[in-house]
Amino acid sequence: MNYAVLVTDHVRRYAEGLPAEMKQLFVGAHTILSENPHKGHAMVGRLEGLRRFKAGPFRLVYEVDEKRRTLTTLMISWDS
Repeated sequence: MNYAVLVTDHVRRYAEGLPAEMKQLFVGAHTILSENPHKGHAMVGRLEGLRRFKAGPFRLVYEVDEKRRTLTTLMISWDS
């Protein structure tokens, strides 16, 4: 059973402004993560409890809720 994918309003607005190719990467990353949300790397320090996943030229930072079987994307950042 897949996890439901949620995104914050900020991430949704940002993703809407991406070029079509980047939107495809965004959607593709969420498809992968909905099947296995632990595929991304666990973060440490003050971001402990969150995970990150590289999708093309950007990273998604997200939180997994096992009880509700959801993952919520909190942030997109460009990979440098």
